Amino acid sequence: MSNSVSFNWQDLAKLFIQDINLGDLADDFNKKYTEEVARMGNVNIIVAGRTGVGKSSLINAAFRENIAETGLGNPVTPKIQMIEKPGVPVKIYDTVGLELNKDTQSAAIRDIKDLIAEKSKSNDIREMIHLVWYCISVESERFEDVEERFVEAIAGSNVPVVMVTTKSFDKALTDRFVSDLNNRNLPIKKVIPVLAHNKLEYKAYGVEELVEYSVSLLPETVKGAWINAVKDVKMKKNKAQAIVTATVAGNFAIGFIPIPFADAGVLAAAEVAMLGSIAAVYGLKLDKNELVGFVSALAGVGGAAVLGRTIVGNLIKLIPGAGTLVGGAISGTTAAILTFALGEAFIAAMDMIAANNINEYEINSKEVMKKIKNVFKSSLKLGKKKFKGGVPTPDEFV
Repeated sequence: MSNSVSFNWQDLAKLFIQDINLGDLADDFNKKYTEEVARMGNVNIIVAGRTGVGKSSLINAAFRENIAETGLGNPVTPKIQMIEKPGVPVKIYDTVGLELNKDTQSAAIRDIKDLIAEKSKSNDIREMIHLVWYCISVESERFEDVEERFVEAIAGSNVPVVMVTTKSFDKALTDRFVSDLNNRNLPIKKVIPVLAHNKLEYKAYGVEELVEYSVSLLPETVKGAWINAVKDVKMKKNKAQAIVTATVAGNFAIGFIPIPFADAGVLAAAEVAMLGSIAAVYGLKLDKNELVGFVSALAGVGGAAVLGRTIVGNLIKLIPGAGTLVGGAISGTTAAILTFALGEAFIAAMDMIAANNINEYEINSKEVMKKIKNVFKSSLKLGKKKFKGGVPTPDEFV
């Protein structure tokens, strides 16, 4: 009796893809996106300072939506209003009245301390106040006693305070002002000068530094919400690439499943979960048709070659006497390469949207897909080099 095995390649291909339905995967993508966003909760931040220092400009420069729109805030107390926008996981508590009479100033400070104390009673760390930005305009050239009392009172509530010098046009004046604030030994974490928007010959700066420094002060539980909420594309990309790293390693392991073709559906599920998690990092939820079109277009670039290599790996699992480890090493490496390329291509698309180079409805346009396909192709080649030696690790992405 012969031990030879004959195969019908078309039937084998059908075995591989029969359970992979792009429409179902799009639904799974949306489910994963929703789960990830819900898990983030909210970052709660107090943005304080006198009227006219540029708090609204700072907020709109830092976060990915124009959150500080006129009339958007909801009164919490007579001296505090809470600003939020659907789909952006941040709640901003804006203070008013610090420039009024002494009694009003004291009331404002009391309201803020009471708010922090009330929120701290929650068993959910995502409901607490996590950070304070105190804004003071460089143009004012003064830091008044009431402001110093405010900063000292808030810092005593065990919430980290960052001093933001706004309207920092003149470098020499800004440097002197920042130096003066640092010399006061205030109970703050850092003084960061910011010019929120370009104005005349002055180029905006400081917002990215402020956003990236602030995340280091937040509890781990809410860092995901912060990265989602801010505009900082570099921060989003770093987080997204960490997700790709983890998924690549997991999909390499899936390639060692001993049942032929059993890994196809599992790989597809893992990859769509990766895409949903990346989208949640950027705060960009794609329409079902856009996602299906995106994945389909990339499948046309490298899908045939990848499918062929995966089938070879699964064939070895079927041949009597061939070890699962041999077949797993082939399909596992293939899975790692494909997952890496898909993740990098999707990140490139998210970067384009987050940077306002395109909107989400243009993701499947010919011009955009040409760029994304080039990223996918180059990432396939890079993946071959990175993962030819075996299981990928996070260090290999450096």
